[in-house]
Amino acid sequence: MIRKTYGIIARTEAGKPAGGPPKYYPALLPLRKATEEDVMLRMEREYGIKRAEYKRFIMALEDMIVKLLETHNHIELGALGYVRLEIQTSGADRPELVTEQNVKKATLHLRFSQVIKQGLKQLRFEKASSR
Repeated sequence: MIRKTYGIIARTEAGKPAGGPPKYYPALLPLRKATEEDVMLRMEREYGIKRAEYKRFIMALEDMIVKLLETHNHIELGALGYVRLEIQTSGADRPELVTEQNVKKATLHLRFSQVIKQGLKQLRFEKASSR
């Protein structure tokens, strides 16, 4: 089980005079984010993966994803999940008028696998103490 603490925030309702009476909601605390350094230290301590091996693997994965995007829109990453390329476009009145200018934005989506999503089921939320 993974324990995750939350705090309480107050929100008022838009459109009511002075926002109306507040309602209170749980909110994830702004804990420090885990850095790449944190990941490397834990990988070494918990799995025996050395920093150089980790860095080399991450750099190779980044490079491979970029290279595969040239010929693929969907890249399976096994137990990690997948990367998918999507584009936002504008239309034209005739096929011959469609150009690169019609591609407005490219977006990469990383979707995690079911194995990783199962980790969410291990979360147990606890109210933070009000010291």
